[in-house]
Amino acid sequence: SAASSGGSGVTVQDSRTSRNGARITSIKALARATNTATELQLFVSPDGGTTKRFIKSALLAAYTVATTTAQTGGDFGYTDSSPLILAANETLYVGISVTNTGIVFDAQGFAY
Repeated sequence: SAASSGGSGVTVQDSRTSRNGARITSIKALARATNTATELQLFVSPDGGTTKRFIKSALLAAYTVATTTAQTGGDFGYTDSSPLILAANETLYVGISVTNTGIVFDAQGFAY
């Protein structure tokens, strides 16, 4: 799933009906516009967002949009060999530490 955030958290979850858990192998973020260095935040909730548990942060480097430069995306560091495992009914939320409407998150993995 992909989602964008503008200063508040957004839900990243599987669109299928399976709620037995998930194995997330990648969570990354890119800026769609010029941005300052921004903390990316990752939360998990077992109750649909009523309570959220902070689990990790990452940094999205400052970037100025230009046709001659590539940006370095923010990466939470999950891989096939070191995945994030979500339990049954847990929902993944992402957020950013500053008001910025141009950051897009991408999560890869599969639900059980």
